[in-house]
Amino acid sequence: MLFVLIHRMMGLVPPEIQMHILEITKKRKEIVKGAKELASYAPITYQGAICVLETDNLENLMPLLGQLAGCGVSTEIIPVEKSEVAMKKWEEAIKAAMK
Repeated sequence: MLFVLIHRMMGLVPPEIQMHILEITKKRKEIVKGAKELASYAPITYQGAICVLETDNLENLMPLLGQLAGCGVSTEIIPVEKSEVAMKKWEEAIKAAMK
């Protein structure tokens, strides 16, 4: 499964903690077993970062997310589907709402 991870700092984070967050992020492929990175981390100013990882299941992400949360980082997890699948589900939802 593909996941977009949007990491955001929860408030002002001191530089020492930011450095620790960076070290955790550098080890992401070791922490998330079997993960394949499809898009590397792109910073969102000083607020956080975005990346796209492929892993077998959501549970594989939990060790990484737990370590980042312990440093004051909140992560939004967005499962990604192929456009054809997502559009079909969206169309079905619209049709159901129109009934």
